[in-house]
Amino acid sequence: MRTVIVLLLLIPSLRIYPQWTALNGPHPNRLTSIVIDSGTGRIYTCGYDVARYYSDDEGGNWTAISTGDYLSILVKDNYVFWGSDGGGVMRTGLSGSGFNQVLFNSNASFINCIINFNDTIYAGSDMGYVYRSANNGDSWQALTVPYNYHSVLTLSEISNELYAGLKSGGIYKLSPGSSSWTKVTTSGTLAYLSVLSIAYNNGTIVAGTKNNGIYISNDMGSNWTQVNSGIADTASVYTLHQQNGIIYAGTGDEGLLKSTDNGSNWEPINGTTNLAVYCFAANQNFYFIGTSDGIYKSTDSGVSWSSGSNGMSAGNIRSLFLNNNYFYAVIGHSIFRSSDSGNNWQVKYSDFDNAIIYCLTNNDYGIYASGPQYGKSVIRSTDNGDTWQIVSSGINDFAAQDIMSLGNYLFAATIDSPYVYRSGNNGDSWEGKGNGIQTNSNIIKFAKNNSYIFAAAKQEIFRSSDMGDQWQLLPKPNVDAGFVINSIAARDTNIFISSNSGIYRSTDSGDSWELLSLSATYQPISLYFINYTIFAGFFNDGLFYSTDNGNNWVKYNTAGLPNWVSINSIVQTDNFLAVGTIFYGIFTSMNTVGIQNERATIPTKFELFQNFPNPFNPSTDISYSIPRRSNVSLKVFDILGSEVAELVNKEMEAGSYQVSFNASSLSSGVYFYRLQAGDYVKIKKMVILK
Repeated sequence: MRTVIVLLLLIPSLRIYPQWTALNGPHPNRLTSIVIDSGTGRIYTCGYDVARYYSDDEGGNWTAISTGDYLSILVKDNYVFWGSDGGGVMRTGLSGSGFNQVLFNSNASFINCIINFNDTIYAGSDMGYVYRSANNGDSWQALTVPYNYHSVLTLSEISNELYAGLKSGGIYKLSPGSSSWTKVTTSGTLAYLSVLSIAYNNGTIVAGTKNNGIYISNDMGSNWTQVNSGIADTASVYTLHQQNGIIYAGTGDEGLLKSTDNGSNWEPINGTTNLAVYCFAANQNFYFIGTSDGIYKSTDSGVSWSSGSNGMSAGNIRSLFLNNNYFYAVIGHSIFRSSDSGNNWQVKYSDFDNAIIYCLTNNDYGIYASGPQYGKSVIRSTDNGDTWQIVSSGINDFAAQDIMSLGNYLFAATIDSPYVYRSGNNGDSWEGKGNGIQTNSNIIKFAKNNSYIFAAAKQEIFRSSDMGDQWQLLPKPNVDAGFVINSIAARDTNIFISSNSGIYRSTDSGDSWELLSLSATYQPISLYFINYTIFAGFFNDGLFYSTDNGNNWVKYNTAGLPNWVSINSIVQTDNFLAVGTIFYGIFTSMNTVGIQNERATIPTKFELFQNFPNPFNPSTDISYSIPRRSNVSLKVFDILGSEVAELVNKEMEAGSYQVSFNASSLSSGVYFYRLQAGDYVKIKKMVILK
């Protein structure tokens, strides 16, 4: 049983909160590149959903340069070149300052790899082009790799020639000064595979593929043999690196492997077997790998490894979630779990072949995650996240942006679909419910109050009073055509939406709207209720809250938070308030005793509300109000009048309350709940439907 209480306190303002504290992780879980500057010794790294970082003390501590998704790095002639995920090539000084975009067009926005070959920069793009610059990025020449515009995934210098690994296209090579590519893999299976990495040692070329392990050639690419000694022939090999005659392979499922015989046989390296390894860098003293748990470092030529992510945090925290004493964080393509309030984290799910995960929810059966892309719209865990299975029957053609549990139903908000999808069997099958929803409305977020479910699309808001069977299009705020909704929250009849135009409030369950006034500079991106206090996370402007239903807003204490921090997700436990940021990880503010609706209006009358949802299985919420201090009793009875549950029995202050009733031990049927407060007695009916 869960009781939500709104207290009326005789003080005018919230208590002063201690400053925010950054949690130890989660660490970045997809670092795509590590480079060591041979001149200065500075180490650079980048990745998905993470800031660009550098270290000047051999990886002991890391300093964030800026945010963004970056895929590749090159240090050359006192410049650092950054291949970005959508922004082309950026050029900075060695300190990361002076950020300039030196290459960008429709064919050069996603730069997977960048290399210095014969004092010329080569950058491989997602559209099948390699761009070449002989003047440090001031001008570029496009070189088309002749294979149907397949992505260039890796570039490597071998025997004074440039080799390129393609997506589903094998390997090509380019001679110095030439503009024409020659196909290396002219026949065999490798000619049609995605080549993620290439290395060379003592006459042998080693190629790492996506989902097809490693291939080797002893005749400069004329013939290739798949290797299966010590490595699975289904492995994804993200990086290959030759160091002192040993070839190292970073894999998605087998950690870091090494070969001392030019790739014919492989053996695992202790300390890395539980990690996905995406990139490798080394000098004479240290080896570094970028993994699914941040940076790992070796000081003994790769024999042993230890975490080296001090100062680094995971990137865009899209969702925070609490369940069964576990703390979960959704970051990019992965789900992390902590059993000690965020001090230590484990990756419990990762799938980089598919789109990002958006959010988590739960019911009495398990935990559910939305968003892993088409064919994996919803995944489920029944063991607190240790294992996951796809539960997308009926919804396979769409990706899901939000998922909500209510009563005995799950609801999924899908992309490019005219439906809200509903499951009544814990996700085993889904049914589209679109009566009243406009075609391609693109539902992004759900909310619920005591009477309705709300589904927010980018520019529309829908409401259902019958668990999603029928939907009503609500009037939207009086805004221009560029209006875009990004979040929604509900408490009683008060509905809040955040948008690129600010925060709007409805006090009549969405029939009318008004724009609220607050002193934030940038747009809100997240909303969250804690009891009757509404929190709003802003892009570049931290966290705001209101204790009077949005009439007045106060900026939450920012001590300990990075400057210009963006708050993407919010959650509360009994001990702390936690916020997930964009690119700066998770922060907590301890002691949230002051988070109450301290200026709440005293109810004017006793009132018992209809439970919601109703019918339900197995849980429902019961709300009630008392206008003065009273001895309160709230009990549940079966149809014969026998008491089956006592939910409340104590003296309570004036206020509004909500109690969660779990009926998992009761059978289906009609039941009654009775509120007695002083002389006030009210009885209402509810139905358990299993």
